[in-house]
Amino acid sequence: MGPTGSGKSRLAEALADETGLQLINADAFQVYRGMDVGTNKPADKNRYRLLDLVDPDEEFSVGVWLHEALAVLAECHESGQGCIVVGGTGLYVRALFEEYAEIGPPPDPATRDRVRALEPREAVEELRRLDPAARLDWSNPVRVKRALERRLAPGQAIKVQLPPFRKLKTALDPPLDVLEPRIASRIDWMLDHGWPEEALALAEAGIGPEDPGMRAIGYQYVMEFARGDSPRSATVDAVFRDTRQYTKRQKTWLRTEPSLVHVDSALDEDDLQALLARLVNFVYGQEPD
Repeated sequence: MGPTGSGKSRLAEALADETGLQLINADAFQVYRGMDVGTNKPADKNRYRLLDLVDPDEEFSVGVWLHEALAVLAECHESGQGCIVVGGTGLYVRALFEEYAEIGPPPDPATRDRVRALEPREAVEELRRLDPAARLDWSNPVRVKRALERRLAPGQAIKVQLPPFRKLKTALDPPLDVLEPRIASRIDWMLDHGWPEEALALAEAGIGPEDPGMRAIGYQYVMEFARGDSPRSATVDAVFRDTRQYTKRQKTWLRTEPSLVHVDSALDEDDLQALLARLVNFVYGQEPD
């Protein structure tokens, strides 16, 4: 685990290199196809499971991710391979490792297609008819449709039961003043390496601001920049501000994360190598101190 820019993906890949463990994505926006640069997907996507699962106009939830992740974990355990779950979406990791019991299953495709075809007003009217006491933000069409899907096809809650792996949950958590320059450098790199073109391609494919994938940080600003409607400096400032706010929320989440065995600052190469050695030892049977 770890906030944006902490180096968690680099560490996870180094650990996979040393041990042969399977990498599993736990980032809520790296599941969207066509959103590679702006979500900072790994350079070698073939090393990971649970990348590029849905299109940006499709809903995706923790319940869907758990369903997919549990299948991968069961497959790996059956074959005798360990796994590294890596990503910045704390709810995904917590729901999996703490074996949440009340996670709703993904809706069946027919129900999802029918609800997605509704106009926002129609979705509100149908949900009010079915569940007039529902408590949610009725002005948010994404949440209204999600609630309607659950009401139309409640199903049985997913039972999260991990295979009997030995487990260790760890995090890289550098201080904010270390993360900020890393975040700024990452934004500049992404703008120079295809993010504007990626945003335009999504717009040309019909992906709009109301689509679920567009909740990812920065895409709306970068679309404006790519169209010539906003200068680069304003785009950088806006993306940096939102990323910094998200990073602070990630750090707050880590402070309350149950069963978090070790949080390391990982400020430099020596820190990373020391933590890597400890994780390799854990994989091969030595408990962390």
